[in-house]
Amino acid sequence: MAKIGEIVSRIRNTFKGSKQDAFLTSRYIYSIVKKHAAWIIRRQDSSNKIMKMNSVFQVLHKVELEEIDKVQANCSFLTSGHTIRRNVLILPTMMTGYWGPLVRSITSIDGVTQIIPITRGTYEKMIKQSTFKYNTNKYYWWEDGYFYFPNIEWELVRVDAAFNEDITNFNDDSTDDCLSKLDIASNIPDYLLGEIETQVRNEMSPLVSIPSDTQEDKRNILR
Repeated sequence: MAKIGEIVSRIRNTFKGSKQDAFLTSRYIYSIVKKHAAWIIRRQDSSNKIMKMNSVFQVLHKVELEEIDKVQANCSFLTSGHTIRRNVLILPTMMTGYWGPLVRSITSIDGVTQIIPITRGTYEKMIKQSTFKYNTNKYYWWEDGYFYFPNIEWELVRVDAAFNEDITNFNDDSTDDCLSKLDIASNIPDYLLGEIETQVRNEMSPLVSIPSDTQEDKRNILR
């Protein structure tokens, strides 16, 4: 799995020596990488290929939940006194797949009990069925930046999802904040990097003059 700095260096090397080279910051280049990675990964998800790629996903081991009432959850269909839980803190942004945020699983923190994804509307219809009282499954839905859990009483859950950023600090407060972003491994699948880098170069080429003399580039892969 390539580091962010390695991806940026390969792309910057294409434009090495141009007058605009100084303006090609690592932040700018990687922002273009992420833009193209987003739609390419979404396309891959529509083919059911992404969920098997472990490198894309990261785990938040202990996501704290809070209890809210049915009004806060926009669930007027629930009976009086019924409460719902949702994540206390806004989570790091997630990659968007074909059907929504790329979430591989949400479970109890020991990973034993799986929580099933559902929509709020589907859950409303489900609880009106006479057989629902025999349903022991746990459910969640995603809405407006929150995971909602209508039938669990846990205070913590485990979330395995494709986050857009490194989440180490969310799991371990003791992590060194001085670690360079360029030294962090990208969660973009290696087999997609070639296509993504080509898209990035195509977008940037009209804005940056590519030098005609590429002899130095041939000798040195990374700048």
